[in-house]
Amino acid sequence: MNITPNFADGTLKDAIWWFYGFEAAQPYSEAALDTHTKSRDLAEKLNSVCRWLSRLAEGKQRVIGVDERTMALAITEHEMEALLDGLKGKPSEDDRALALKTIEKIFKQYRDELTAIRFDAGGLI
Repeated sequence: MNITPNFADGTLKDAIWWFYGFEAAQPYSEAALDTHTKSRDLAEKLNSVCRWLSRLAEGKQRVIGVDERTMALAITEHEMEALLDGLKGKPSEDDRALALKTIEKIFKQYRDELTAIRFDAGGLI
């Protein structure tokens, strides 16, 4: 199965919809309240994943992966085009300046995010 960003986003939204629907269909009882809480927690986690995917797509989040061996850096298509324009052939000064500005912005976001991840993990990464 080829998982694309649209497939992942749609699948998560379907799962969230299912959890909220499942929760609403449960009759009220103490057991249902516990199930309600668990399904609400899982739905909120899935919502967080949807928001994370959106931030990746918008270039607001850079780090993908759980450790340095599997970590990747996300850039948008627009940023990739700016970098390529500044590197290919004989770029104009404006293209080179834009490419440099773009990579500096991406790298700063990446370092800030990585620092926050390391801080949140208690320095474990």
